[in-house]
Amino acid sequence: MLRTLFLCCFLFVSYNVSAQIDFSYVDDHEAMVKQAEVYKKPFIVYFTMDICPPCERMKREVFSDQQVSQIANEKYLTYSVNISHYSGKRLGSEHNVSVAPTFMFFDANGNLQERVEGAVSQTNFRKLLEEHASVEVPHTEFSNFR
Repeated sequence: MLRTLFLCCFLFVSYNVSAQIDFSYVDDHEAMVKQAEVYKKPFIVYFTMDICPPCERMKREVFSDQQVSQIANEKYLTYSVNISHYSGKRLGSEHNVSVAPTFMFFDANGNLQERVEGAVSQTNFRKLLEEHASVEVPHTEFSNFR
């Protein structure tokens, strides 16, 4: 009985600790757009730096939130770009990024929807995710049959 209780507690703690946004590390904007078009998903580019206390706080308090990570991982392609590194500096410069963290929300066609500079609370980040994840279905002659 005690062993079963311990195992259940361990699995619960392991499950909560493992929640995290699965960022890909791509430093080519065109590759991001091509992937978004293939998967028909909006995407987020998260610009970060090696030494960035607000970025660390985002990882610890926001990206690890179960609801945030679930929405981001299911509804978006997510990319992390480190502007401390050469290729990240190039992409950051192309997007005029001077503040870390910076989040850029793009639709599935690669059009910028919103840019957010600085750390964001868990609640506000979740709202941003929900707002930009909505996909509009185009009206067609068959729309009336839904």
